[in-house]
Amino acid sequence: MADHVWISREDAERIVRDSSWGRLKEPNVVKSVSVFDSLAHSFTRERVIYGMSDTDKELLKYRHFIDLTIRSFCEANPDCRRIVDGNEEIEEGALRVFLGKAMDDEIRDEFGTVPRIKVG
Repeated sequence: MADHVWISREDAERIVRDSSWGRLKEPNVVKSVSVFDSLAHSFTRERVIYGMSDTDKELLKYRHFIDLTIRSFCEANPDCRRIVDGNEEIEEGALRVFLGKAMDDEIRDEFGTVPRIKVG
């Protein structure tokens, strides 16, 4: 039996973001700019924009989704979370298995079940 490797909450977030599943969930925000709008704005001195950009909004939602994912993992796997000196730690191996299964579910949802056919 392998030893447990405990990682910080920040490292767990990075692992989720960098996983294949996390990368699939990352938003793709594209903003197109009209050449005519660019020319019109070049003649003005100031341009004031209020509020968050669409990109910032999508990234904020994605960061919250990552947090929800880790919370879901911890709720389903309470033995894989601990508090040491007031800091949350997550069991890395179990988190990686969780993300692998999440990716499997994602693929099955998109493409259907994978055939299991024994030949010979």
